[in-house]
Amino acid sequence: STSGTTNPAYGQQSTGGIGNIGDANMTSGPSVGGGGGGGGSNGYNNVYRYLGGAGGASAGAVTVITNGVFRIGATGIVDGRGGAGGDSNCRSGSGGAGAGGGFLVRAGGGADLNGIIDVRGGVGGTNGYGEWNDRTAYWYALYHGSMSYGGDGGLGRVRVEAANFSNIANVRVLGALETLQI
Repeated sequence: STSGTTNPAYGQQSTGGIGNIGDANMTSGPSVGGGGGGGGSNGYNNVYRYLGGAGGASAGAVTVITNGVFRIGATGIVDGRGGAGGDSNCRSGSGGAGAGGGFLVRAGGGADLNGIIDVRGGVGGTNGYGEWNDRTAYWYALYHGSMSYGGDGGLGRVRVEAANFSNIANVRVLGALETLQI
């Protein structure tokens, strides 16, 4: 946590979490990325409201610990993608996507990796202008700004700690991969 003064309007600073969660070596397990932010809504005539897109969920985290060999076969897939952001409606904001997951493997007997590990972030929500005809979309873009999209989620992390590695050149990781021989 950071040090600083307390603002009476907001209360006390939060304290740090459990142990070393989120450290570079995943000492206490993988950390989880955040979910995407929701898009703002937009109303008119004090009656109607265009709802903003929802934020995408984070993929979460998984830890696998074994004394044996950890194997992902040639057709194996570990899917740790973040959730997609929700689409906007008319002039409202699109939702941001969730971050990719954290995946930690500790294998005392080695790691045989030969498949796909996907920990990409989700795709941000699209803008709802496309639901309207070209003339209306042009008018709103001209007077209210360009069409915007929700941001994509950040990449997740994969860390594999094993006695030895086989087929490591064959694994396809969509995200960040770290290996450590133990």
